[in-house]
Amino acid sequence: MERVSRRVVPRLRRHAGTLVVVLCGVAALGTLGCRSPAPSPPNVLLILIDTLRADHLGAYGYTRPTSPTFDALAARGVLFTRAHSTTSWTNPAIESLFTGQHPRVLQPGAAEFIAPNSRTLAQAFRESGYRTAAIIANPVLPPDLGFAQGFDSYAPVSGWVYGLSKRPKEPAEHVNAAALQWLQQSSDTRPWFLYLHYMDPHYPYEAPADVLRRFWRSEGVDPSTALQPLNAIVRARRSPPSPTQIPQIVDLYDAAVAHVDAQVGELLSRLQADGRLTNTIVCLMADHGEELGDHGGLQHARTLYEEVLRIPLLIVPPAGHASERIERLVQITGVGRTLLDLAGLGDRDFPGRALAGGRAAAADGAVFAELLPGFLLGTQHHYALLRDATKLVVTADGESLLFDLAADPAERQSVAAAAPERVAELKQQLAQAAQPEPAPALRTPDAATRERLRALGYEN
Repeated sequence: MERVSRRVVPRLRRHAGTLVVVLCGVAALGTLGCRSPAPSPPNVLLILIDTLRADHLGAYGYTRPTSPTFDALAARGVLFTRAHSTTSWTNPAIESLFTGQHPRVLQPGAAEFIAPNSRTLAQAFRESGYRTAAIIANPVLPPDLGFAQGFDSYAPVSGWVYGLSKRPKEPAEHVNAAALQWLQQSSDTRPWFLYLHYMDPHYPYEAPADVLRRFWRSEGVDPSTALQPLNAIVRARRSPPSPTQIPQIVDLYDAAVAHVDAQVGELLSRLQADGRLTNTIVCLMADHGEELGDHGGLQHARTLYEEVLRIPLLIVPPAGHASERIERLVQITGVGRTLLDLAGLGDRDFPGRALAGGRAAAADGAVFAELLPGFLLGTQHHYALLRDATKLVVTADGESLLFDLAADPAERQSVAAAAPERVAELKQQLAQAAQPEPAPALRTPDAATRERLRALGYEN
């Protein structure tokens, strides 16, 4: 397994002329066939739903009706069944998505997460003649941390610019309204790259009452009365919830997932009606998952178990095609590389491995993730390495945990004691992947940043 280089290769290559939109039928995505040249490059709509677990979506086998929009798209797109993040909280995960690299920064307090000399995905699209915009519902992704780099417009629907919002996060409806406004306000005919960051499945879980009632299973308990006390338990998260509370918390979470799925469907329906999806690549994904009592905890940013590392990832080419499932391990660092390939831009300088197809690097079956011990809420894990169906987790105090995900997908029983040679082999690979690199100097987060973090449950 090789560590992605930090070397920044500056390149300013304008895309010109007619493109084969899907690069001989999207060679980057498996078995898609060759298409005719399109009159213009495809638009790219990148939708990220914060804190969305893959295993709570129907396309990944979940039995509750949380995701009809996602599932319908999966029926005509490319679904990655073993996609993983590089960490289990938002800022460094988005850093990886935008740069194609493993995170430089793992803890709040740096002056920026994305260095000024980094070349971002938005920059790569802009250099190829695209209009670029981001609409962000997460208040801990302000532009001054480098996340706005390469975007012509980087617009909040949260409160980072003018002080604290009255709400810790904003609902999907506000993201949709801002997206439609941006698309409709310009007569510019250039293709566009639009990044939308939704927050609904993130704590606090606050789906509309009618949606929550559809998912509430506790007879004799009013969900509207239980909503705030349950969210208080999720916020505290240091004490494991009771066996009665866990399914109720899952109901809150599933209702939030169903709400954002419906709103994404509403947005796509509007875009379809306006003719804006005819030549548009749609990618849906998450930055990380969420603990729902799986290992005695709640939320995320503490561990590197599969419930927080494994993410949904779906790419739908402009005209769609027969559903395809890619079963091998892939990582969030390859999403940008894949979208550039799919758009036919030929940008070979952008970091990251294409996730599938002819441009994909030879699969070595391994992905690497990390957290920083001493993070705000007492991080339990430091590193994780997945190779094929084997997963090594190194805890914050240095203990090695080994899991056979084929036999034990829920990671209930470490087999490290019975396989010391395998542990040693994976730790050697881990040492290569986790080579120390100079990190930006940390600073104490200011009062506004700390308040935003507390509002989202990162501090008590």
